[in-house]
Amino acid sequence: MLRLENPDNVCYANAGTNALLSSPFVTRFLSSLPNNNVQLNTVRKLARIQPNQITNLTELWGIVAQNTNKDFNQDNRQQDVCEWIEDLQNTIETKLKGDLQKDFSDFFQMESTITYKCYRNHKSQIKEVNQMLRLPLMDEKENHLNSIDAILQDYFQEQRIERNCHTCDSVSALKSQKITTYPQVLVLQYKRFTREEYKIADQIICGTWLKLGTASYKLTGIVVHVGSSMRVGHYYAITCCWETGKAYKLNDAQFPKTLQDNELDEEIKNAYMLVFSKTNEEADVLSDMTIEDPTSPARKKNRQEKESMQSGDEDLLTPEYVPVRGRQRDPDESTSINEIGYAITSQESNFIELVK
Repeated sequence: MLRLENPDNVCYANAGTNALLSSPFVTRFLSSLPNNNVQLNTVRKLARIQPNQITNLTELWGIVAQNTNKDFNQDNRQQDVCEWIEDLQNTIETKLKGDLQKDFSDFFQMESTITYKCYRNHKSQIKEVNQMLRLPLMDEKENHLNSIDAILQDYFQEQRIERNCHTCDSVSALKSQKITTYPQVLVLQYKRFTREEYKIADQIICGTWLKLGTASYKLTGIVVHVGSSMRVGHYYAITCCWETGKAYKLNDAQFPKTLQDNELDEEIKNAYMLVFSKTNEEADVLSDMTIEDPTSPARKKNRQEKESMQSGDEDLLTPEYVPVRGRQRDPDESTSINEIGYAITSQESNFIELVK
C-alpha cells in the first residue's frame, strides 16, 4: 500500500503499481529478492516500504521506460494503466534470471487451448498464453453486459467465426476455449474504451470472490478511471486485505481511506481493472508462510516439491528466511501478516496499529 507522489501526471503508474502489489504473492516475492541487482533493488524497496511513507516512482518509471524504449507521457496525454502494468511485469521479468524469472512469470500466466471445428467436424487446436484477460463489455449483438458472470460467460462461450479449414473447403468454424493452466494472480481488464477512445461507463456487478473454471480467487486490487476518455482523466487504486477483506483507497500521495462495504461495492462496479489472487492450498496458508531465501541451494528442490504438493503438506512451505523491513528476523519475534501484506514483528505492531 504505497502513498505515491504525482508530479508529472503519472497517476497511471501509481495506480497500476499499487494494484500489482496488492497481491500477497507478488509483494512477498519481490520483497524477498536478493540484493544483487541495482534495478531490481528499486522494486524490492517498494515492496518493503514502511506503511504511510510517501515516495514516488521516478526511479522505477525511468527503468521501465529504458527497458521498453517508450516515451511515457508523450504530448502530456494520459497513459493507459494496463499498458503500464504489462510494461512493469515485462521489465521485472527481463531483469530476473533462472528460476526467479520463471516463478514471477508463472504468477500471471494463463494457458488456454483454443479449438476450431468446421461444419464437417474437422478440428484444429492451438495453445494461447495470456497474462491479462481483456474483457469486452458488450456481446456480438452489442448488448451491454452488466455483471462479471455474464462477461466471462460471453468471453468463453463457443462462437462461430470466419476461418478457412485446412482439411476441407469450409470457410467458417466454431471456436471454443478452455483454460488449462490457471494463474496465481488473475488480472482482468474491462474494455471500457472504444476505438475512438471514448469511455463505456457501464457499472459492472462483481463480488470480492470469483470462481473461474476449477479455480477460486479473492479480490486484492482494483483500478478505477475517472474521466470521459482513455487519454483524459485520473486513475486511483484500491487494495483489499487478504486476511480481513478491508479495503483502502489509494489516491496518489493522499492518506489511504478505509472503505465501507457499500463504498467498496460502488468502486468495484466502476472498476477498469481487477486483480484477483488464487485461493489454492498454497494461498490459504499465506498468513503462516514465510518466504524462502531465493539464493538458497535448496530453492530449486523446494520449488519442485511445491509444484507437486498435495493437501496437508504445509511443511513444504516452511522457509529459512523472511524479509522483515529489510532485516533478518529475530528467532524470538513472532511474525504475522498485517492488512497491507507485509511481514511484521510483534515489536512493530504498535506502529502499524497507529497507521491503521
